[in-house]
Amino acid sequence: MQKQLRIFALARVCADTYEREYNKADKERKDAWNDLKQNFLKGSPKFIKYRDSIEPEFQSKIQKAREKVTAEFEAEYEELRKTEIDRVKSISSSSEKIMDILGRLENIPISVDEFNYLAEQYGNYGYWTDRYLASIGQKNGMQECDIQPDITTKLSVLEELKSNLYGYFDKYKNDNSYSSDVLVADVTFQRLEKRYTNNYAGISLNGKESGKRIALEGLNKMDELERSMYLANALNTATPEVQEGILLELVKNHQEIVDNPNIRLAGISKAMENFKETEYKGMCKAEQVIKKIKGESREYEQKTIIYNNLEDKHFIDAVTQSEDDNLKKLVKHMREVKKAGEEKEQREAAQSGNMTE
Repeated sequence: MQKQLRIFALARVCADTYEREYNKADKERKDAWNDLKQNFLKGSPKFIKYRDSIEPEFQSKIQKAREKVTAEFEAEYEELRKTEIDRVKSISSSSEKIMDILGRLENIPISVDEFNYLAEQYGNYGYWTDRYLASIGQKNGMQECDIQPDITTKLSVLEELKSNLYGYFDKYKNDNSYSSDVLVADVTFQRLEKRYTNNYAGISLNGKESGKRIALEGLNKMDELERSMYLANALNTATPEVQEGILLELVKNHQEIVDNPNIRLAGISKAMENFKETEYKGMCKAEQVIKKIKGESREYEQKTIIYNNLEDKHFIDAVTQSEDDNLKKLVKHMREVKKAGEEKEQREAAQSGNMTE
């Protein structure tokens, strides 16, 4: 379920990112207008040329920012939409067995407590098991039950989330307008998430996602001193996982701030440089290893690559955070193979020692 809920966190991050890029472009536009008034002769060819370039350049910057975050959101949206539709199309053998069990209870009066225990035991095994449970609940007069909603409801929520985010892009003007802010307010996303899950599971950001959100909030501060203080305080008070999320976002997507005097004075530049050397390079290498594994068609070669990287902390972390179940199974298998091999070597060494005695 957490994989499905990630899109709500991503929508928040996309809104924050667009806001930051818009504000940056807007400040550059205002600086350009001031520069025009102070340093160009009004009516001169240079004045006219510079004047006519200011607004198109601003529009180009915010359009590029919008296209970047839209592409990221759209990819997640389409993948999740496909996942939900595929769930409707699929009935596994385990789902069939559960539906067979539930079918035997169809004509038996069921209390709320009994239903809740059933939902706890058999809920979320598949789309049609959830629909079957919901049907049993309705037959027994339950107006609300904590079972995932039907596909129509879920697709409607995803469409509304997308519409809200894109509407925010259309309306945002760096003026704290209620009409735009309400579209991406936390309470709005929480309402949509509640409908999407029907209270089946709560949405929560993991540490790295929280760190990314904090980094973007800090970078959105227009005053440089306020920005550096915000980021420094966040790094000094966050948990290790959130710290990693903050630094990962800064090093990966905002390396240009490292030379800013306020950022350097606050100790953020040093933290970024240390993270880049000790963690980020290892993370990038792990990504390349995983890409190599996925690009290898022969399972033997895949296992060899995995075996050679089992001692790499960054590789194991990347696999753990991956959503590729097949990769996780392969890595788990190879860890068991390696453990068995080491235990065998230890037994043989012990036996060899006993023989020499």
